[in-house]
Parts: sequence; structure tokens; C-alpha cells
Amino acid sequence: MDRQDEKALLRFVGEILRPGPERAGRLESHVQAAGSAADFFRQALLAGDLSRDDVAALADWYRVRDLAASGRIGSRLLTHAGRLMDESLDLLSSSEEGHAASPGLGRIPERFGTYRILAELGRGGMGIVYRAIDTALEREVALKVMAVGDRMDPTRLARFEREIEICGRLVHPNIVRIHAAGRQEDYVYYAMEYVDGTGLARWMATAPRDPMGRLPVLLPVVGALAHAHEQGVVHR
Repeated sequence: MDRQDEKALLRFVGEILRPGPERAGRLESHVQAAGSAADFFRQALLAGDLSRDDVAALADWYRVRDLAASGRIGSRLLTHAGRLMDESLDLLSSSEEGHAASPGLGRIPERFGTYRILAELGRGGMGIVYRAIDTALEREVALKVMAVGDRMDPTRLARFEREIEICGRLVHPNIVRIHAAGRQEDYVYYAMEYVDGTGLARWMATAPRDPMGRLPVLLPVVGALAHAHEQGVVHR
């Protein structure tokens, strides 16, 4: 891997993700073993050491800009960050297609509790999302599932449960609602509204370059974020 890419990734992992010592060691090992930045993202996602949210955080230009302004990231590293951002968005797109693998249920199951599984929508370090039918109410849902057990990192479980709590208190027409949450054998899950459409990364790749052409999609997103901020929730 290019030395500047390696240095940038290590700095981003330390400054933006701020993982615990054990996870930091695993991520550093992925950086050392990867032949490129894209290889790092792919390997860390496969191993479950990065989630899609983590990858997005690495491409968070506002935080990178703040670090550069404070002198903690030099201009050369900032230049390399542009390419890292593009590669991370590519990984997000493939993750939304369900091509990336992560620890979880393995092959797509036919049923999960009272839910009939239709298809896998995506997966990452924080679990797998399925398109499913809630057979009790006969409605289509997006079902997010994460495996738990004796080897489960309690920090990841706490993040998952915190995600449920936060999403459950947000009520807005542009934020999906949670219908149910719980545990099923060795898994935790929550079911939310299923919204048919494409992912943001793919939409951005084909969206109009004219800012006015993007407003019909971006304004509802901004409204949803503003509502979340009013409830004390900051999306990263």
C-alpha cells in the first residue's frame, strides 16, 4: 500500500473511529496486510471490524477538515483523503447490494421467528438487514439482525441496543419507524418500515450535478436530520 494511504488510514482510525485497544490492533493489522485502501475497507468489513457507519465516518469531510485546520492532518494526507473517500463510497454501494460478507446468519434463512425472509438487503459489522414479511400482521418490513453469544463484544451489543432506543423515539415522515424489537435464540433484532428504493451512495453517483436538481431529495433528508438534532441525536 502507498505509504501516504497507510499513514492516512492509521490516522483516520485513531482520530475518527477511536476504537478500543483490541479493535485498534485488529484494524492496524488490516492496514498492514492490505495492498490498497480498498483492500483495507474490504478486509475489515469482511472480518466485522468495520461497519458501514464506520466507513462513512472515514469519509466524513467535516471532521477531516477540522483536523486539517488544527494542523493534526497535513495537506498531503488531506489530498489522499479524497481518494479514500471515493473508495469508501464504492464499498458502501457494494455493501448495500449485499455483496460484502460479515459474521451473522450465514446463508439466507427462510424464517426468523415470526418473520418470513424474502431477501437480503445488506450487511455490515453491526448486522444483516433482510426484507421480510411479518406473518403476524402480514406487512413487509426491513429486519435487522445481529448475532450474540459468549464471544459477543459487549460494546457492539450496547451500540445495537442504543440504535434501537434512538430510532424508536424518532417520529418523522422521512425517518423509518421501528415496529418491534427483541431477541430470538442467539440473535437480537428489530423490525422497521421497509422503504423501496436505492441507496444514497448509488443515488449520488447518478444525481444531477446542478445543486437545484438535488434539492427535491436533499431537503427531506435535511428535515429529518433537523428533527433528529432536536431530539438530541447527532447523525455521523
